Amino acid sequence: MQCEDELIQLNELLKSAEIAQPVSFAYSGGPFSEIAVPALKRCGITLARTTEPRAWSVNDDSLYRIPSFQQQKDDEHAFISAISHCQQNKAVVLVFHGVPDDVHDFVPTSLPFFTKCMRHLSENSYRVIGMNEYFQSVR
Repeated sequence: MQCEDELIQLNELLKSAEIAQPVSFAYSGGPFSEIAVPALKRCGITLARTTEPRAWSVNDDSLYRIPSFQQQKDDEHAFISAISHCQQNKAVVLVFHGVPDDVHDFVPTSLPFFTKCMRHLSENSYRVIGMNEYFQSVR
């Protein structure tokens, strides 16, 4: 399978550069792929993120199908819409593409806008943690 071959090559490249093997994965282009899950597992990936814009049911959703809300550019409406999905036992995974992203000019978030979003979350008592921190706490 091409996906598995590419993951193996990546892991070998990272190992030769003395960089830790990744444990998370973002589906290319964003949509979930059931056929990729066995390859991800064989390559040591323990969680994968999609671009399905919905809340993540921590108790029910597969760790290989974690939905997320893409935050592109300085779109305040998209940010407010995304966090409105927070509920009991459901989390909102926000993905900010580059702060800034000089390579992909169609998705960057400015530092002032990112700071404004983080301030809003803090002032409104949202619990904000990185995915790695979350998974370290549940392992």
